Amino acid sequence: MRRIVKQQAPVDLAEFVKKEKPQKFEQIHKSKLYPNLYRECVVKLEAEQDGLSGYTEKPLSKDIHVDHYRRQALFNSPSMVFGWENMIADEHNSSYGADFKDKHVKKQSDYAKLINPVVEDPHHYLTYMDEGIIKPVDGLDKDEREKAEFTILTFNLNHNLLNERRRHVIELVKEYKSQGLTADEISGALHDYGFTSAVEYALHT
Repeated sequence: MRRIVKQQAPVDLAEFVKKEKPQKFEQIHKSKLYPNLYRECVVKLEAEQDGLSGYTEKPLSKDIHVDHYRRQALFNSPSMVFGWENMIADEHNSSYGADFKDKHVKKQSDYAKLINPVVEDPHHYLTYMDEGIIKPVDGLDKDEREKAEFTILTFNLNHNLLNERRRHVIELVKEYKSQGLTADEISGALHDYGFTSAVEYALHT
């Protein structure tokens, strides 16, 4: 997980909310005035996140959807449901990421223990091991460590598939470093592999 720098929302999103006054996000799919709005949101979010899941950093597949970081079931005001800051792109996968989060966050207070990549730097809390495992950064205070651990569990960031993909990327970085490639050359060569934070970890260890 890495910081997401939000850009300006699609212009049509504000117009849709102003003109049609929707109450549920599902209404975005039924708009006759803005039939391509959902796709516009997905494309913009994907670009903001450099083509990576906003939670796992796995390259986004074709099965991309708009996730509400704060679940609609718990935060259902239109300003939250249609708030650009609350939208993050992810793929549908019940084993980790957005779908896993939505099954495990049960109450509003849970978000006080969850890293929000839009407003916080996850690298303050999370680091990596050579085996691809994500762990809390050493030296965190009690509350920060609890937040790191809760985030890892809530998004299931140490799912075996994710660990294996990160381990492979870390090994590739080490191999390229041994061949004398520069950090920029390695980052460029591995761009399509995703897991950018794991690449950065391996480059600096």
